[in-house]
Amino acid sequence: MVWLNPEPETFWDHVTIASIRKAIKMYSLTLEGLTLAINDLRKGEGSLKPLNFLTKAEQAFITFRHPHEGG
Repeated sequence: MVWLNPEPETFWDHVTIASIRKAIKMYSLTLEGLTLAINDLRKGEGSLKPLNFLTKAEQAFITFRHPHEGG
């Protein structure tokens, strides 16, 4: 899993984005970012990171659900 972020990289240090970035490998939503993301996914480097290092507040921003689960 990777995140193609449409926000300019100058905003990536903001609280929400920085929290998500700790858990998901992030790339710019550009042709270069897409290329880098695809290359990393092919190498198996886009997997989800453990969330146990995040604070409870940061974990509250990140919820992962299977698309077929209710919610």
